[in-house]
Amino acid sequence: MKKLIISLFVLTNFTFATTINVPADYATIQEGIDAASDGDTVLVAAGIYEGGIVISNKAISLIGESREGTKINQAISSPQISIVDCQAGTTRVENFTIKQGSSNNGGGIYSSESTVEINSVDFTNNSSSNNGAAINSIESTVKVQNSTFSHNTSDNLGGAIYVDPLTTCEIYNSSFDNNEA
Repeated sequence: MKKLIISLFVLTNFTFATTINVPADYATIQEGIDAASDGDTVLVAAGIYEGGIVISNKAISLIGESREGTKINQAISSPQISIVDCQAGTTRVENFTIKQGSSNNGGGIYSSESTVEINSVDFTNNSSSNNGAAINSIESTVKVQNSTFSHNTSDNLGGAIYVDPLTTCEIYNSSFDNNEA
């Protein structure tokens, strides 16, 4: 009987999600994301961080310590966060202030062919020379909750959010103030 129990235990393989801490484990958010695998969480301590972050082909959670204290706030000529080809699960972005992103693909978050959940994010002063100053979503599923959009500007469509015809977008308990297109 003991041999059977031991054999079953040895054949069982468990995988667990990992929590990665920025800056304790990695100096930048991008380094933490690069080290993460599907299902992992990247926890970001309060502070001001560089944008240009890319999450590609993995469903992870990117969570700031607090919305007011965790800022992606460096003037940059690309989206602050790009989420690309993340359809195998939901990629989450939560508890951040995202400011000063500027590109033709959305200044705050650019999503392409992904499933994205955005919760408790303050989008302020992002811009796009094309569509979607705060969020630009192409062929994605996007859910936005408990977020604010203020003073974002687009030269074309979507002063706050632009979604193409192939995107599904749900917005709950969020506010919009002085966004322009």
